[in-house]
Amino acid sequence: MGYPTVAAALSALRAKPGVRIQDQQGWIIVTDTQSGTPTLWSFTPPGNPAHPSVVKRSLVAQKDGSTGIEMNILCEADKSIVRCVGPAVSGAE
Repeated sequence: MGYPTVAAALSALRAKPGVRIQDQQGWIIVTDTQSGTPTLWSFTPPGNPAHPSVVKRSLVAQKDGSTGIEMNILCEADKSIVRCVGPAVSGAE
């Protein structure tokens, strides 16, 4: 993921030139096309059971020449409440 915490990731992305930051129904969506690999960051809104969490999706070249999506999740939510962040973040887009 590249950041130790969700807050650190959001702070660094807010300071990064060239990224697009949007609010989509409380989700903070950051689109970064400046780092060579198109990347979409989805930060959970307060009140979401997975909050605070972030999902990072990046386009990656596969060995066969196709393009795939690499997904990384950083979840700081109470693990006794959130078993799996995946379903909780499905509404991010």
